[in-house]
Amino acid sequence: MAPPAPPFRRPAAAIFLGALAFHVIGAWGLPLVDRDEPRFAEASREMIERGDYVVPYFNGDFRFDKPPLTYWMQVACYRAFGESELSARLPSAVAASLTAVVVLAFGRRLFGPRPALWAALLFTVGAQTVLHAKGAVADMPMVLAFTVASWSGWELATDRGGGRGGARRWWAALAGSLALGFLAKGPIVWLALPPIVLLARREGRGRGLLAGLAACFLASIAVVALWGVPAIVRTDGRFLAVGLGKHVVGRSVVALEGHGAKSLVTYLLLLPFYFGTVLLTFLPGSVLLPFLVRRLWRRRLPTPANAYLLAILVTVFGVFTFVRTKLPHYVLPAFPALALLVSAHWLDEGRAERVLRRLVVFAAAVWLVVFLVGFPLAARRFPAYRLAREAGTRVTEEMEIGASGFLEPSLVWQLRARTRRTLVELAPGAVGEWLSRPGPRLAVVPTAAARDLVLPAEEGWWSFSVRGFNLPRGRSVDLTLVLRER
Repeated sequence: MAPPAPPFRRPAAAIFLGALAFHVIGAWGLPLVDRDEPRFAEASREMIERGDYVVPYFNGDFRFDKPPLTYWMQVACYRAFGESELSARLPSAVAASLTAVVVLAFGRRLFGPRPALWAALLFTVGAQTVLHAKGAVADMPMVLAFTVASWSGWELATDRGGGRGGARRWWAALAGSLALGFLAKGPIVWLALPPIVLLARREGRGRGLLAGLAACFLASIAVVALWGVPAIVRTDGRFLAVGLGKHVVGRSVVALEGHGAKSLVTYLLLLPFYFGTVLLTFLPGSVLLPFLVRRLWRRRLPTPANAYLLAILVTVFGVFTFVRTKLPHYVLPAFPALALLVSAHWLDEGRAERVLRRLVVFAAAVWLVVFLVGFPLAARRFPAYRLAREAGTRVTEEMEIGASGFLEPSLVWQLRARTRRTLVELAPGAVGEWLSRPGPRLAVVPTAAARDLVLPAEEGWWSFSVRGFNLPRGRSVDLTLVLRER
């Protein structure tokens, strides 16, 4: 058992505010990336437009991909700070910063203040943490809930919760984190439960704890049902069929959107996928992973803390190793436990703190250069962002918008910042006829196709061409926006 820790509030506040500043810096300078960020950000904007906070929509259609917690958080930020890239990303930055505080608190209970501090810092500057703390997506709220659930489970399974009153608070924290984790990203948060059960059995509290875990689980489902039942009823069951059926069960058995193995041979070859990607995604902490593996192997896990954290790693990495769809960030919930193990074992062997300090400082410095220099340079390569800026105030609230050959979610997000119309998909041969209809309208088409358009020689017609990079498809694009003001 670690010795009593010094006061917690000051280091917790420093970690939270420092991490939040680190994650917010530059978040305003990069357009929404990939497909998920603009989908989340736009769905939250449409929640406000519709006044509907139960069923999310994207570009006028249902969006069943994720539960609503991230949308609700983004809506709160929009109302407080206005609609922007920074507001869309702020929930992830806050969740990542709170997770660092939880790592600090949990680590102090397990190993003492110094290992806990370095674990929180390693987690904060880790590559995968930084990417998702600056992403308008659901991962960091889910990781926060998972980490709180893991800490609560430790206190309950080891009976260190501080008496009956303390135990009630930990049970409430566990039930609440399971509910919020599910509302963030579905049943992934349930992976926190098997390590708790294993620890309880090791501590001789298996039977007594199972009833409490079952009650917590049912309570969390009841909370989720307050949103889930209306959402399922209003969509005739499609939210359940698509959200849980396709995006949870489906990802386990097929490679969705090309992420994973399409054949049995490829599936077998990709089984070590996460054990390779963690070397990049956990940087700079992954530099110390060979040391950690060697030391854990030699010591055979003599303490409950080691066994519990390793059980979290085995559960998360093990489950996603056998899931067919594979993306590097799927194992992110295990990174707080990994940071704690790396930090604690490095310092426990009497290794110098200056190694950890150099890793953290170097990583933070590199990231700051990326945020402040790389992000503004990269923004110039985002075609939807540049087209929207070129069109500027010519895009009005009543303007119809359409696109052909470039239907990325980023275009919906950028154009609907000025007009509340739905982006219409246009067939290549129908662009000219669509533009000739009455009323203000614009169309985004490949520049090669735009050359074939015959535009009237009259005032009120504008066109802008840009070259950029379509990141979701991994290729360069040359696009033209044709606009008619009236």
